Amino acid sequence: MMLETSTINLLLALIAAEQAWLLRYVIILDRRQPIASGRTALCNYGLNDISASATFTTMSNNYLVAWRTLSDLGYQVYQTTILPKTTTTDYWTSTNNQTLPGYEAVRLSVNSWLKDTSATGAMACAGGSLCGVVNFSAFETNGLWLIPAPVATGTATSATATTLVDSGANFPTAYKNSYTVKITGGTGSPQIILVSTASATTLNVAAWTNGTPNNTSTYELRPLVAADGTHPSGYECTQLATNVPTSLFQ
Repeated sequence: MMLETSTINLLLALIAAEQAWLLRYVIILDRRQPIASGRTALCNYGLNDISASATFTTMSNNYLVAWRTLSDLGYQVYQTTILPKTTTTDYWTSTNNQTLPGYEAVRLSVNSWLKDTSATGAMACAGGSLCGVVNFSAFETNGLWLIPAPVATGTATSATATTLVDSGANFPTAYKNSYTVKITGGTGSPQIILVSTASATTLNVAAWTNGTPNNTSTYELRPLVAADGTHPSGYECTQLATNVPTSLFQ
């Protein structure tokens, strides 16, 4: 991938300012204009440092430095709220089987500060270097990943050791490793497994874990929100993008 000169200049400037750590957390929304005319930097810095035991005070101070650095470089800076991090025993197909980490209180405090519009909130503390906050709260519930509804249910027509076929289905095919299939009844029930790829009528899996389904097996296909509890799946990224204001691209 080729980087524009202005993007390369941003990277070099961040390194020169000893803010190289910030590079991993900034998405440049390229408006094909000179930097002085206003580019947008969308920052999602936060979770890695919190999971490494950073306190709220450390986090808020780091945010102010990051936003000021980007703003001084001519960028309009937006910050996202911090997404959940959980573990699960069922591929994030329910909230009941998710477990919160010990540092959840810090994440909640940071998000509360980011969303706070009072004189002590992030926008006010930033002193003009932060243009806004993209709020991802709609994608969680009580600190847990919010689980989307199934996108397909039915009864298998057939199956093999690595597939499930429903000849009457119209499965989504856009994303790899972004869905799970749960065998809800019949042969092979119960089990939940990651779908690697799919065609309109066939789901491909690595291997069934509780016996191969057959034409008695009922199933549900559900979007996977996070492959590891931290990083959103390809499907979930498209959903998160709907919360990013289109005005950032104008």
